Formats: sequence, C-alpha cells, structure tokens
Amino acid sequence: MVTTTVVTAALQLAGLVGLGATLLLLPLVYMVCCGFVMGAVALAKWVVSGRFRPCVKPLWSPFVWRLEAVTALYEFLLTPLALEPLRGTPFLVWYLRLLGARLGRGVYIHTTGLIEFDLAEVGDRAATNDEAVLQSHLFEDRMLKASGLRVGAGCTVGAGSVVLYDAEMEDGSRLDALSLLMKGETLPEEYIVEMWRSRAAPTHCRTPCGHRVASGASVGGKSFRPASNQSRRKPCSAALIAPVVGGNGDIVANVFAHHTALSGTDRLALRLDLLERKKSL
Repeated sequence: MVTTTVVTAALQLAGLVGLGATLLLLPLVYMVCCGFVMGAVALAKWVVSGRFRPCVKPLWSPFVWRLEAVTALYEFLLTPLALEPLRGTPFLVWYLRLLGARLGRGVYIHTTGLIEFDLAEVGDRAATNDEAVLQSHLFEDRMLKASGLRVGAGCTVGAGSVVLYDAEMEDGSRLDALSLLMKGETLPEEYIVEMWRSRAAPTHCRTPCGHRVASGASVGGKSFRPASNQSRRKPCSAALIAPVVGGNGDIVANVFAHHTALSGTDRLALRLDLLERKKSL
C-alpha cells in the first residue's frame, strides 16, 4: 500500500516538477505515508481492542481475535515500515504513549516489544534495550492470561531480555542481556541479574542443579562476607548460581547478587569458582 502510494506520487511529481525535485520530495512523501499508517494503527487499537486490562480469556474468543488483529497490524505492518527507524528516539516513546503505554520522563526505548501497551509501565530514566520484550500476556492451557508489569525508575532491561507479566523491577535494578524475569517475580531495588556464557562444556551435558552461596560460605577457598558499605538494614543477599546448558552446548549462568553484597574481589572469586565447576562437567 505504502509502496504503491509512493511510486504513484513519484510519477505524478515527476511530470509536474521534474525528476530532480521529485527525488528531493520522496522522503517527505514517505513520511506522510508512514504518518498515515501510524494514525490508522493507533485508531484501530482504540476502536477494535480498546484499553487493555488484566484478564483471562479463552484462546478461541472474539477478544483474542481482536487482539491478534491489532497485533498483526502493529508487528507486521507498522513496525518494519515506520517504527524500526524510530527505535531509540523520543518519537517512538511519544507514539507508544499514544497507544496507551505508561512511560516516564527521559526513558530510552530501543525496542518495539510491547503488545498490551496499557499494561506496561516504565519509570523515569529507565532504559529498555535492543530486542527486549515487555511480555504482558502468555497463552497457558489454551487460555490468554494478561496482567501488568512494571520497570521502575532508573532500571535497565538488557538486549534480548524478557520481562513477563506480574513481574516488577524495582528502582535502579538491572536485568542483563539475554535474561528472563519470570511472572510474579520481583527484582529488588539496586539488584543486578547478570548472564554470561562459556563454551567449555560438551553438547551432551545436562543441566546441573543450581546451588546457593550465602554470606559466610566458603567457595573455592574464599569466604564471602558483606562489603564494608553494606547497609545494616539490608542483610547480605545470597548469590544464586544456576548454570544452564543451551542447545548449542553453551553453558549459561545467571548470577543474582545485590550490588553491595559482594565486593569486587569476592565477585571475581565466585566467577572463577564457577568456571572451574564448568570445566569439571
């Protein structure tokens, strides 16, 4: 549709103002066409689906059909046509607000991975990086389950990460690249979820059991204690190490640790110990 409009307009302009002026005016024609499509999709969202609210709906229901119709327009028509070039700019933030997303001031949005816009809340100065997804619905047992999610002020959602519905990232927390915050989970204030990988394991390895390293425990000959700047009101949090073997033989490890719970030396010793465990698998 847009291609046909642009080509038709170019042919008409060429006959009126010449080829040179036509080439200069083509970007303006394309912008006008994209603006029309953006307005049409926003109108369709509010007319066909209305405001999204937490709900549980059967898979085969008019509500889901309406939702999928709007989703198809958003993902397969509007996103590649107009929204991809706007990622990381204030223009995308403004448009997502038009669709109902609650986005704070100074947010950085480098993804179009929002579907139920009204159920997503992103706080001031938060950053949602490339291909991150704020997933406010899932299909479970042939039922659509949708609910809200919150990314607090100053949070960072890493590239390729997913935040599921009913999850919350409290202010200042960080979800590193290629990580997952499960539904109903809360990432406490100033916590960091790190993901890193090694190719040291053969492809036939199975997922080992996760294990917990608490304050005072000895791992690799190193005793882990709270850092000197740890608040007395916040006890030293344990670091949950859960290595997972990927389909290509990579070992993926999630490390949950309060950024003040372990000193830099302790973090290094913990990672070296984990690498030794990987080699022994």
